[in-house]
Amino acid sequence: MQTLAHLYKDFGFTTSDIDKVFEDCLTEGKKSMRSIKKAAEAKYLERNISPSVTAIMNSLGMKDVPTSDELSYFNTWLSDMDLELILEGCKKASLSTTGNRIKYASGIFSNWKKNGITTIEEMAREEEKFRERKEVAKKQAIACKASARSVSSTAAATDMYRQYKHGNYDFDALERELKTK
Repeated sequence: MQTLAHLYKDFGFTTSDIDKVFEDCLTEGKKSMRSIKKAAEAKYLERNISPSVTAIMNSLGMKDVPTSDELSYFNTWLSDMDLELILEGCKKASLSTTGNRIKYASGIFSNWKKNGITTIEEMAREEEKFRERKEVAKKQAIACKASARSVSSTAAATDMYRQYKHGNYDFDALERELKTK
């Protein structure tokens, strides 16, 4: 039942499409649901996957058949941007170790769109600016830490002097005590 639901929902197969896949598999002697699912995936790929979508999937590191939702993302990207730029963003997203790569790539693309990036050259310039800003921020943070450390050590030394408990000694009594010994 799960396989049938998958074919109907994710692949958008009609009941007649599913019947045809079953009929073809049974005629070839393939009776397991696994082989029927594989045949359905092959039919789906031959009907729906363009070379551009295949390139996107490869750059994202995807091996499975894309769902209808994933295809929707891919088609939206293809309508908004050049394939070369999409592939570059997908390569960046594929390096992500957390989360959904497709949503990560979508975030990259919406950021690029917000910044008016439409070509690989613009993307490279923006990345270089980002690296420079990051480097400046890193240097400022190091300088700030060093400054804070020197202020902190000076303050600690001054504070240590202030915290020293000065005693109220009666030196005359101490001298008398020493003389008696």
